[in-house]
Amino acid sequence: MSNSPASPDRRARLAPVFHRFAQESRDRAQNLRSLLAASPLDLTAISREAHTLAGSGATLGGEEISRQARAMEHLTLEIQEAGRQPDGAEHQRLSDFVSALESEAAAFDPESKLDAFIAAMFAAG
Repeated sequence: MSNSPASPDRRARLAPVFHRFAQESRDRAQNLRSLLAASPLDLTAISREAHTLAGSGATLGGEEISRQARAMEHLTLEIQEAGRQPDGAEHQRLSDFVSALESEAAAFDPESKLDAFIAAMFAAG
């Protein structure tokens, strides 16, 4: 096995992770859209989906996915802590977060993110 940063072996091992995240981010955004259509909202499920997207996005180069998901998670937690359902403006903000997540997930390019990850993590110091 080559020790170069972009070795084919390393790339082959990591590529499925990035491709899986690309698909899962689209799936989770779609699931969030469905969760927002329910009444009452399952704020715990929304928060959990957003939390997962935020962490995965931060790890795998989906910075904007992570940022939007983290903001959505925080808003959801604030509403939960108040012991209520979102008002109209908050529901719209949640929907806007989902729209942004859908857009970012659709634009996520696993190959370019993989290249950037390999360069950052395995570059010779």
